[in-house]
Amino acid sequence: LVWRDSGDVSEVTHYLVYFSQNDLGDNRLHISTSTLGTNSLTIPLNTALLSFTHFSVYAKSPLGEQTTPTSLRVIDTSASVSNLIFEDRDLDVGELGGLVVWTPPAKTSRVVGYHMYLAVGSFGMLRSPFGGEVLVGTNEGVLLADTRIA
Repeated sequence: LVWRDSGDVSEVTHYLVYFSQNDLGDNRLHISTSTLGTNSLTIPLNTALLSFTHFSVYAKSPLGEQTTPTSLRVIDTSASVSNLIFEDRDLDVGELGGLVVWTPPAKTSRVVGYHMYLAVGSFGMLRSPFGGEVLVGTNEGVLLADTRIA
């Protein structure tokens, strides 16, 4: 989550970040306090949203908390490919190469591209990228021949 300073911040000392149920900051839950100049917050993976729909950020000064927040609607989606197929065409021991093909997710409206990785196991441990970003609608990528298996 990233936000910008708005207007005169000479009196601002902190930013208060909340989950809220609308863009007005109603029914909020405090999740973090950031000092002025630290205008970002990393939301941990698998953070429960509960019934919240927005992030709301308030400026805080010695006089109190801003009355109207800056808010952003939370979009929490997942899109995974399926039917991943790879046939190794590199005949050298300890090296891979060939075409990687997949079926795209059913909904791709929020997908901006695909990234391919070599990894240890199906959970992606020790992953390393290859091939650059693949555009949506292009459901294949190339693992160049002579790619060494670590």
